[in-house]
Amino acid sequence: MSDLMYLLPGDREPFASIQFNFPCYPCLMYSIADIRNMSIVVTIQDRLKALFANWPEARARPLVQDQEESQSET
Repeated sequence: MSDLMYLLPGDREPFASIQFNFPCYPCLMYSIADIRNMSIVVTIQDRLKALFANWPEARARPLVQDQEESQSET
């Protein structure tokens, strides 16, 4: 996702705008020119990090749990 934020402004035929739908926030739409503003990019990246940190399906299972499960199966 962070690569997308850096690549879009340099695209020869970019989208006119990009929309973000974060939980607990209103729908946000930015023009590609806005994506050149680093404060906007950092804010979007922070929202994405918070979203993935609080999304259970996006978390990797702890290695310790994997080892315990493999020992109990033998």
